[in-house]
Amino acid sequence: MASILPLVPTKNAPPITLCQRPGFGDEGSGSRKRTEVLTNRFELRMGKASNYYQYIVEFYRLSRNEDESGHREPLTGDSNSKKELRRCIFNAFQTSHRSDIFQHIGAAYDGGSVVYTTRKLALGETNRTSELVELNNDHNHTGRPNEYYIHIKDHDNEPEILLDDLRAVLTSNNFEWDFFNNQGLKMINAFLHHNPALKYTQYGESIFDPGTKELLGGGVELWQGFFSSARSGDGKVYLNVNVNHMTAYEPVSLEEWICKFIGKQRLPGNFNKRTFDNINSVIKDIKVRPLHRPECKTKYIVCRLHNKNAHQATFPNKDGKTISVAEHFKNVYNVTLKTHHIIEIRKGKTLIPIEFCGIIEGQRYQDKHLTGEQRAKIIRITAKRPNTNKKLILDGIKNVLLLKQEGLFQQAGFTVDMEMALVPAHFKEMPELTFASPSNRPITVKPEECDATWNLRDLKFFKRGENLLSLFAISFLPGTFSKSVKGFLRKLGDQARKLGMEISTEAPQVECVQWVDYNQAREEISKILEDKRSKNCLPQLVFYILEDKKNCSQVYNPVKVISDTQIGILSQCIQASRIKDVKTAYLSNVALKLNLKLNGINYTMDLPRTKKVPTMFLGADVTHPPSGSKGVPSIAAVVGSVDEYAVQYVEKHREQHKESKNSQKTGRGKEEIDDMSDMVYEILCEFEGVRKSFPQSLIMCRDGISESQFQSLALEKELPSIKAACHKVDPNYNPTITYIVACKRHQTRFYPKQPDDENDRNKNVKPGLTVERDITHPQFFDFYINSHSSLQGTSRSCRYCVLYDENGFGADEIQDLLNKLCYNFQRSPRAVSIPAPTYYAHCAAKRARSHIVDGQLHVTEPNLASRYPMYYV
Repeated sequence: MASILPLVPTKNAPPITLCQRPGFGDEGSGSRKRTEVLTNRFELRMGKASNYYQYIVEFYRLSRNEDESGHREPLTGDSNSKKELRRCIFNAFQTSHRSDIFQHIGAAYDGGSVVYTTRKLALGETNRTSELVELNNDHNHTGRPNEYYIHIKDHDNEPEILLDDLRAVLTSNNFEWDFFNNQGLKMINAFLHHNPALKYTQYGESIFDPGTKELLGGGVELWQGFFSSARSGDGKVYLNVNVNHMTAYEPVSLEEWICKFIGKQRLPGNFNKRTFDNINSVIKDIKVRPLHRPECKTKYIVCRLHNKNAHQATFPNKDGKTISVAEHFKNVYNVTLKTHHIIEIRKGKTLIPIEFCGIIEGQRYQDKHLTGEQRAKIIRITAKRPNTNKKLILDGIKNVLLLKQEGLFQQAGFTVDMEMALVPAHFKEMPELTFASPSNRPITVKPEECDATWNLRDLKFFKRGENLLSLFAISFLPGTFSKSVKGFLRKLGDQARKLGMEISTEAPQVECVQWVDYNQAREEISKILEDKRSKNCLPQLVFYILEDKKNCSQVYNPVKVISDTQIGILSQCIQASRIKDVKTAYLSNVALKLNLKLNGINYTMDLPRTKKVPTMFLGADVTHPPSGSKGVPSIAAVVGSVDEYAVQYVEKHREQHKESKNSQKTGRGKEEIDDMSDMVYEILCEFEGVRKSFPQSLIMCRDGISESQFQSLALEKELPSIKAACHKVDPNYNPTITYIVACKRHQTRFYPKQPDDENDRNKNVKPGLTVERDITHPQFFDFYINSHSSLQGTSRSCRYCVLYDENGFGADEIQDLLNKLCYNFQRSPRAVSIPAPTYYAHCAAKRARSHIVDGQLHVTEPNLASRYPMYYV
C-alpha cells in the first residue's frame, strides 16, 4: 500500500501529500517474468571536485547614431537566435581572456543569464567586469560589425554550487520540490551543451548536425540531432541521450525557395491572394543575408512579401529623386532584375528583391506548415528500428556531443560511461478480453504476447450499439467514384454485421460535393443535410469520403463543425485510398468506431477493484494551437467513464486563453485546466444518471504536464478542483482519489538484451515491459510501462508518476491496472501506448479543436453529446 510524503504547503494552503513508492511491482503476482533491458541512459560520474561557481551575465546591443553616440539595448529573449548570438558574444569574450580571467578555468554558458565555472573568476575588487565586444561575422545594415556589451558579476543569491548537495538529494529519503530545479543538474547540462552548441546548432536540449540534412521537398530540410540531459536516478546521475529531428528552411535564395514552396520552376508575375498569403505566413521573421553585398554579414529579418513589385515600389534616393527599387539596383549594383518580387525588411524600412536574399542556414521550419507528403517522408526517415536507433545514439555521443574527447566536460570533472545502462525490468500479464461468440455467448480472447494484438475473426462485439438505419455518404470525390463508394459501404455493412452490429441492408446513398473552398463546401454540406432534416430522413450518421491530397484542416474540420455543432449528427471520415483498396482489417477498425459511437461496447475486461468499488476513470488533456497563432484558444478536455466496464466515456471541454500582462486574451494558453471543477462535476452527474449512484473511487490519468508543474498545477490546483467538484455534489461526498500523470513526451527508450524479450517484427521490447528501478526517481512513485507494440520505429514507453493516492494501491496493482487500461481503448484491436482515459481525453480535445472557426469555438450540439456520448472517437 502506498504511503505518503508530507510536503511543506504554500502559504494559507492545506497540507499537500505526495505519494511515496509503496514497493516494487516485480515482487507482485502481476509480474510474469523478470529480465534486464538496455536503456538510452549513460551513467555519469562526478569527480572529486565538489565546489563550482555561477555568475550572472548580461548582454547589451550598442546602437550607434549618426554622430557615433550610442545607447544600450538589452539583448534578452528565449528565442534560439538570441541564445545563439549571446553564445557567440560570450565565446568571443572568453577567447580574448583565456590568459587572465579564464586562465585554467572551465566555463560553461547556459544560453540565458548564467555562467558556470570550475573555479572563481578573477573579476577584481568589484567582483564584476564589463567589456565591448565586436563580432566580425555579424554586421549592421550599414555593413559595420555589430557591437555588444557583456557584463559579468557575482551571483548574489547562490554564488557557489555544491555537488555534495546533489549527491545528498539522490540518496535521501526526504523529498523537496526544489529537486526539479536542482542547480547541480542545471550546471551539468550547461557543461554538457557548451562546446557542441558552438560547433553545431542547438534548439532546447537538442544539438543538430547540418551534415545530416535530408531534403523533404518544398524548400524544407530534415536535420538529425541528439537530445541530451542529465537526469536523476536512484542514487546516481544518468545522461539521457536520444535521436531527435527538426525541420529547417533550405538555405537557398528566397527566389528559389519560394519556387520550391509553390512547386513552380519560375515565379509568376503576380500571385493570387491565397498564394500570396501562404507565402507571407511561412517567410515572416526568417533571417536572410544580402546576396548583392557578399562582403556584408548583415542578417535581415523578413517582414513580408511586398504588395508592389520592384518597378512599382519607389523611394527618394540621396539626391531627393524618386526612383523605383529596380532602378536603384541597376544604378548602384549594375544588375537587371530577373524577377520583380520584393520583400520588406527592418519593419518595412528597406525593400530588397527576393533574388538577392539568401536564407541563413539552420532556421527552424514550423511543423504547422508541413504538408501531408512532407510529414509522411519524415516518418519514413525517422522511424528507425531499435538496433539502428541504438547505434545512432552511440555514434552521437562520441561525434556530436563530443563526450569521448578530452574537453570542457572532462575539465569540469565529469565522465560518462560510453555504453548504455543495463536496468532491471519485468513484464506485466496481459488481460483477457471478453467478446461475444457467433452464438452470442461470452468468449475470452488473449492478446498475442509478441505484439499485443487480437484478431476479430469469428468474434462479435460484447454489446452491439444502436441499429444503424441507413448507409449515407457525402463524397468529395468526382461523381465517377460513386459506384466505388457504394461498394465500400456495402462491404462495411457486411463486415459490421459479422461483428454483431445491426446495419441497414438497403442500398447505400451517396451525394457528391466538389471542394472549392471552405465556405462553399460548408454551404453545400449544410444544404444537403438540412434538406434531409426537412424531409424527416436525416440519417443517424454520415460517412464523409475525403480526397487523400486534401489537408486535414481543409476538409476534416468543416465537416466536423457542420455535423457536431450545426446539425447534431454522427460522422465518420474515410480517406479515398481506403475506397480504392478495401481491406477487411480496415473495415473491422471502422466498425469498432461505429459501434462505440452508437453506444455499443466492443469488449470488456476485468479491471482491478472496479467490480468491488464503483469507480470512475478520468482523463484530462489540453491541446494548444500552433505557435504564432494569434487569438486562437487552447482546448481543455476532461473525460470520465460512466459504465461498469469503464468503456463509455463522456467528454466535457472548454476553451481557455492565457491572460497577457494587459489582461488581453492571447492565443496559446496555459496547461492548467481552469474549469476542472465544473467539468468533473458535470461528469459525476452523468455517472449518477447512468449508475444511479456516485462513484466511490476516482482515478485521474492526466496528460501533458511536466515535473515542474507537479506541485503548482497538479497538487495545488487541479486536485483541489476535483475535490471541490465532489463537494458540490454533496459536502459530505468524499470519494477516494488517485492522481496519476501519464507522460509520453519523454526521451527514455528501452532495447531488448535477450532475444526472448524482443518481438518478432522489428526487434522492439515485447509489450508489458515495466521498468521501475535504477533510472526512476529516488523518492516518489514513478515507473515506465511499454504496453504496446510499435508499428514502426523504436517503441516509446509511457512514464507514470503517481502523485496522489487515497486508494492505497500497491505497486503491482496500479501497474497492472494502468497496463490493462492500455488494452481498453476500444477503437483499435491492439494495445495502445497510454491508458484509455488519457487517450480519449486527447481525442476529445482534438475534436473540439476542429470546431474552431476564425478563432471562435463552436459549441457541440447538446442533443448529439447526450444521445451519443462517444461521438468524438
